[in-house]
Amino acid sequence: MTKSLLRLELQRFESDILGQPVYRLTILDSADARLADELGALVRAWADENIGLCSCRIDAADARTGAVLEAAGFRRIEHFLTLQRDLPRSIVRPGGIDVARPSDHAACLALGRTAFSCDRFHADPRFPTAVAGAIKEAWVRNSFAGRADCCLVVRHADDAIGFALCRLAAGAPVLDLIAVAPAFRRRGHARRLVEAAMAHYAGSAATISVSTQQDNLPAVALYEDLGFAAFKREATYHFIK
Repeated sequence: MTKSLLRLELQRFESDILGQPVYRLTILDSADARLADELGALVRAWADENIGLCSCRIDAADARTGAVLEAAGFRRIEHFLTLQRDLPRSIVRPGGIDVARPSDHAACLALGRTAFSCDRFHADPRFPTAVAGAIKEAWVRNSFAGRADCCLVVRHADDAIGFALCRLAAGAPVLDLIAVAPAFRRRGHARRLVEAAMAHYAGSAATISVSTQQDNLPAVALYEDLGFAAFKREATYHFIK
């Protein structure tokens, strides 16, 4: 039996928000000549399915696979960067950053709903802003429910006005989601949140990574200034019926 070139995974929390199936597609062998035929057959099989979204990430330099995806009806949405830096054995945690308390959750959920604009859901004009915000809000909720390994917040007048949600992937820390309320940006809060995350994991891990959109220039500049360097560049594609 011929092995499939595609792996399809249902994304449950996104499916719940959209009220339609949401899938993540992984291409297992982009060099195989059968790719276009198998991808086309998959899309045709969705003709009678009420699919909400299928997303796929590939190497940003792989123009051939990108062209195959676009021919099948996928649209390129973003250039996705993953950056990484080594962690020293010890870093002093900056002041004013605390581990999130249950009383911070409501403010952080509101930030998830309103503080983002560069992610792939906001970047895709086929998603209403409210839906894109709801997906980020659900991400924050899932982080507090156990997805995150560490949740850090910065407060103003005892209210959370920024957060850094960190998780472990194969034992290595990842800055999974970072946000600062628009009214409090350009005051160094994001820098201190990242530094606090590095301090939290210093001595317990060799590296720490973070991902963002190439178009999110302030974020990229911040991470590079803190010693992160891009090691993976991907293109994200969306298929929406």
